[in-house]
Amino acid sequence: MKDYKIIILGSQCAGKSTLIKYLEENTDYVCIDHDEEIKKRNRGTYPKDHVYVSDVLLPKIEQYVLNLPRIIYTASFFGLGEDGIDNQRIDTAKKAGFKFVNLVIDADTLLKRNECRVKEGKDDASHNLSWYQEVYMNMNKLNQFDLTINANESVEGTAEELISFIRSL
Repeated sequence: MKDYKIIILGSQCAGKSTLIKYLEENTDYVCIDHDEEIKKRNRGTYPKDHVYVSDVLLPKIEQYVLNLPRIIYTASFFGLGEDGIDNQRIDTAKKAGFKFVNLVIDADTLLKRNECRVKEGKDDASHNLSWYQEVYMNMNKLNQFDLTINANESVEGTAEELISFIRSL
């Protein structure tokens, strides 16, 4: 199989984890979900200490991911810093051969998905959603995405678009 290195970005509730689960169940692509990798490296639970996540776990995970020959990796904030875009991290990933894919979704759908997320006992992401959308719009303006997918569509349609893109590489 041809090498592929993809980082899928999108705000919380954009469908990244759902897409990865679909790909894992229906393809032979190597996939890593950011949140699941954090839990795995923290003995099965997501740490409440965000500084520990950002300063200890994320650098290890990113280094691991950057060295893989084939990977589809999802993350809400790969290449983002506290104030927005972290061009150095993006450039490092691009030099390692990664392509960036943006999952775009409208605000109403994001809010509806967040309501479902909260009902499932997960944290309320509503306070971050507009920030993520603004940062990803800015990344798009800077041509940092190699592909943008409308994630309002079905997971199957989103996966088909991504698979077609990977095959074109």
